[in-house]
Amino acid sequence: MTGSRFNIFVIYLKNMKIMRRLFLLICVVYLSGISGFAQYPPSIGTPADDTLFINSGQNFLLIPDVDDNDGLVQEITFNVTSSNTGILEIDSVAYTTGHTFAIIHVTEKGVMGSVTVSVGATDPDGSANASFDVFVGPYDNPGINFEIHDIVFWQQVVPLDANPAFAMIAENGEAPYDEIDLPSLNLSVYSDCQTSPPCTGTDFFTALFKGYVIPPATGDYYFYMSSGDQCSIGLSSDEDFDNAAVILHSSDGIGTSSGEKEWRSVQQSLEAGKVYAIYGTHWNIHTLIGGILWEGPGLAKQYIQGEHLSYVFDVEKPTVPQNLTLVTTGITDLRIAWNAATDDRMLKGYNVYVNGHLYNIETVTDTVYNIMDLTADNRYSLMVTSLDMAGNESQGSNIISGKTYLEDDTPPTAPTTVDATVISDLAIKLEWSGAADGETEVRGYNVYVDGELYNSGEYIYQEELVIMGLSPETSYQIEIETVDAGYNLSGKSTPVNINTTAFDPFDTSLTDKKARLVIQMENIGINEGLGVNPNFLSGAFIDDPNQEKLIRELKV
Repeated sequence: MTGSRFNIFVIYLKNMKIMRRLFLLICVVYLSGISGFAQYPPSIGTPADDTLFINSGQNFLLIPDVDDNDGLVQEITFNVTSSNTGILEIDSVAYTTGHTFAIIHVTEKGVMGSVTVSVGATDPDGSANASFDVFVGPYDNPGINFEIHDIVFWQQVVPLDANPAFAMIAENGEAPYDEIDLPSLNLSVYSDCQTSPPCTGTDFFTALFKGYVIPPATGDYYFYMSSGDQCSIGLSSDEDFDNAAVILHSSDGIGTSSGEKEWRSVQQSLEAGKVYAIYGTHWNIHTLIGGILWEGPGLAKQYIQGEHLSYVFDVEKPTVPQNLTLVTTGITDLRIAWNAATDDRMLKGYNVYVNGHLYNIETVTDTVYNIMDLTADNRYSLMVTSLDMAGNESQGSNIISGKTYLEDDTPPTAPTTVDATVISDLAIKLEWSGAADGETEVRGYNVYVDGELYNSGEYIYQEELVIMGLSPETSYQIEIETVDAGYNLSGKSTPVNINTTAFDPFDTSLTDKKARLVIQMENIGINEGLGVNPNFLSGAFIDDPNQEKLIRELKV
């Protein structure tokens, strides 16, 4: 080997060593990335302070904004402790790798007070810590239900389960007549009738208070009813109205008169903090006064204040919303849907959580929801819970994840096929297909009938639609445009002309009920007869055979 060739060979070997070392360095960097060496520790957001209801049992808390900060899928473990397990006990922590929040399952122990919850999150690269406070306290639904019923005073009905002519939540035990537009209620019998007929007036009716009272101290109490006419009060031994006993009835001699237009109940021994179902009725005539008062340990006689009342009491949580799904994905928004939850009394709505934070300000009342103002090209984890009227919140639904798109500047294409699969006299059912978007996805559709947008309030998210409110034997032109994730619009589809059929009152293929109605404006008859009032006490129609016989004899 010559000298020049030898030098070239030596340089080649040196370069090979450099390349080998560079390759090994790259491998070390790569392996460190996938094995967690010398990488970033995880991070968690600071959970918001929370309040749980006493005696509500199992609940959940959230650890928001969980991130391993490496762009890798690393396991994160959590250590969560309570500063007082006699008030709040930590049961478990649920977390799925890749999600952006964790769920702390807890049990409140039926003791009022505050605790500090400490959270530690650890992955192979390090750890993060946070803490927040949880208060366990009573239900907070101050006030009492106040109703006006179209029942005249002499019937003396207690309409606990009847439909009211007016209802509201009163702040305290005083009848809120100054907040009610009484003439607008259009009640059946009026006190200030000036002509006959018609009569106009406001103050022949039955007023009902219904709710729950929570005494501040243990001891003996008296309840009072202020009323322009007769009145009554019922009080339960617990929160169940079925167990209520009459403690005041002015016309039945239960309780005593305690002054001008005021009656006092028999004495009641109550426990501090216990919840008692209560109702009060006054049968109003001519005088717009009314309300429930009380006196007891440390309390002079006064209207029961809202802080000692609750318009609803319910310790049972609603069911968990099922089948949470991602409907559409946008650049700055996500649309989700779920199956409805139920409650043993009344469901109020839903909460939506995004990355462990409560997203909605007002309670969501539908089972579909648009999450707006998100960041493009970002990952989100979502969960839904249900709420009842008392404020009880269910456990969380299944958790889903979605990632918003980065951008979309290209319009989608319109549907290529539009068919009327069912045609009737007053409606048509459309189905279509063939729309596409080459950059992101099809979000929804706009449907035009004779050039006018039919779905003015919301996009159509399925590829079918029933168009209602049409006229028989009429031609309609249908066009459809597509909307993509970036809210870009396609051109309209090729127009399709559809003729509705002749009117057929028996065709219910697209409508539930219909009929032909003929209105005769001229008076064609007159009715005369005997009017019979219902049972004065119960409000039920007369069904007693002896009374029916007397009525028949009277008619003869």
